[in-house]
Amino acid sequence: MQLRKDATYLIVGGLGGIGRSICHWMASHGARNIVVLSRSANSNTNSYSFINELSAMGVKVMPVGCDVSDAEALNVAVKKCQEVMPPIRGIIQGAMVLQVSKSQEACYY
Repeated sequence: MQLRKDATYLIVGGLGGIGRSICHWMASHGARNIVVLSRSANSNTNSYSFINELSAMGVKVMPVGCDVSDAEALNVAVKKCQEVMPPIRGIIQGAMVLQVSKSQEACYY
């Protein structure tokens, strides 16, 4: 499978473990424009090395801080992406919140 080089792929939750794996997979299959939506995109300094890895593969990465459960914030984020990136041709929802129930003593992921 080869992804389009003239398209943008939007990955929700792209800075988490699953999201990073998806981004790497997409890059290795031809994606050259990736938008990463994450609540922590603007504050996560650990993401710089990840973005540099993708950039070294020839990928333009645009991290955008956004809580996708906020429709207005999501609308603003998508418009921002459309101003500077090629058309969005694919979206992957990889965001999640893990919460341990009070009744559980330990939960291992």
